[in-house]
Amino acid sequence: MTRVQISQEARGLWGERIHAVVPEAEFVGRDAETGWMPEAITRDDRGFVCTGEAAARSGRWPMDRDPYLLETTVPGIFACGDVRSSPVKRVAAAVGEGSMAIAFVHQYLAHAGSAPAG
Repeated sequence: MTRVQISQEARGLWGERIHAVVPEAEFVGRDAETGWMPEAITRDDRGFVCTGEAAARSGRWPMDRDPYLLETTVPGIFACGDVRSSPVKRVAAAVGEGSMAIAFVHQYLAHAGSAPAG
């Protein structure tokens, strides 16, 4: 894309303007940036957080049940978006995963509250 055409007809203004633009691409999620996380949260060899099935396969999952899809190797801690060890690095996927994480938190808390102490 080298130019953009702006029309304000919908706002009752007539006329159009054409502006030159400089193409630019951003790649969000290339680097994990997870060094600040505690060691208990398992990461892959590139530093991305293991969740769900990857957390279960890591050998560091401490529970009898399988982890939820976005759950890390620390039960009740969830990760979503570019920080996850996943081939999908898109903003739309991160937004969807964020809303899913909220549902998993509610599910985790509901089960944690009904689990026997000890």
